[in-house]
Amino acid sequence: LSRSLGTVFPAGCDMQGLAHLPTALALCVAILMGCGEASGHEHSGRSVEITDFVIQSTVVSRYALTSVHSEVHNPGSESREAIFDIDLPQSAFISNFSLTIDGNVYPAQVKEKEKAQKIYDVARAGGRTAAHVATRGREADRFRVAVNVEAGGRVGFSLSYEELLPRRLGRYELALSLRPRQVVRNLTVEVVIAERTGVERVEVLPLRTSKLLSNKVKGTQDVLGSTTIERSANCARICFTPSAEQQAQFSSQGIQGDFVVQYDVRMTDLIGDIQTYNGYFVHYFAPRDL
Repeated sequence: LSRSLGTVFPAGCDMQGLAHLPTALALCVAILMGCGEASGHEHSGRSVEITDFVIQSTVVSRYALTSVHSEVHNPGSESREAIFDIDLPQSAFISNFSLTIDGNVYPAQVKEKEKAQKIYDVARAGGRTAAHVATRGREADRFRVAVNVEAGGRVGFSLSYEELLPRRLGRYELALSLRPRQVVRNLTVEVVIAERTGVERVEVLPLRTSKLLSNKVKGTQDVLGSTTIERSANCARICFTPSAEQQAQFSSQGIQGDFVVQYDVRMTDLIGDIQTYNGYFVHYFAPRDL
């Protein structure tokens, strides 16, 4: 990617060796680079290449902020359309989306549905780089981007979303959609968890290939060998960096599943944990042994 992706560790997180737009949109989002030249991930025609696919998620006090950064390259001699399609948690909301072209960042603009489609169609017919984002009523938890990439061009995109993790069956669960639909040269997932009262029972489940699997069922696929977990009393860091060979072993289209991390919070006080900030307070209460 064109910029480095660093991780900010909250205060008190001591790890040795480690350095409002809701998803249920009634409108479409259109992105148009006014002077851009011609011109994920499903694709039409010859494949565009995904050179980078990086997911970073930071969980602080059960609140997760997740960023998806990707870059696609069109090696062909004519502009081609690439489609990025990602599943979002039902309780999540999108906080940012932008495209990066030649080092310039273009944030999304909200347009009426018909107008957004017309802008995109005109740009695509003219061979200009453009993207069209939409959600459908029954698929409000899916984020879909159609990108027209110029011949030999590169397009980077950044998607950020946030969610509050619920506690079910004694665990908090973070599920990250990992479905690039091809083997990716640089595929990285990084999860950092920080809890003031302590982190317990950090576990990475086998890749989840079905939404029907609950947090009690671990699925049938084995965890790929490139997963590492580092822990301290209050923090945990999980990294998943499969090689191209490991991705190809999963399927001909690379990895297709959810990367799932489960953990619990150490709670020694029966009344839970109360945090105060700037005149506000939040009370975390999760009774044990029910």
